[in-house]
Amino acid sequence: MDGNAFMTIYARIQETAKLKNISIRELETKLGFSNGTLSKWIDRANLSKLKKVADYLDVTTGYLLGTEKPGTVDIKNPQSIVMYDGKPIPEEDMETIRRIVEGLRNADKR
Repeated sequence: MDGNAFMTIYARIQETAKLKNISIRELETKLGFSNGTLSKWIDRANLSKLKKVADYLDVTTGYLLGTEKPGTVDIKNPQSIVMYDGKPIPEEDMETIRRIVEGLRNADKR
């Protein structure tokens, strides 16, 4: 189980939305949910609504439920959510990681 195993569904949604610069209210509005719908999702959620949230945030329902880890990501894509120890890596750190990887790749080519 990943480091987020003890997070609520709502906490995973909050964290994922924040990384994508989307507020919870904006997410609820875009998906046609009433205000406060998502905050009620502690350990269970309406499956069809959860699917809409997962699709909108580009993650799996399993990730939001805490039953699976995020899938493979391209670290060159700034929209990707990259995790370390179950926590998202901030974008400013991702830029440093990208530069390090590029430097290593360039060193290998010499």
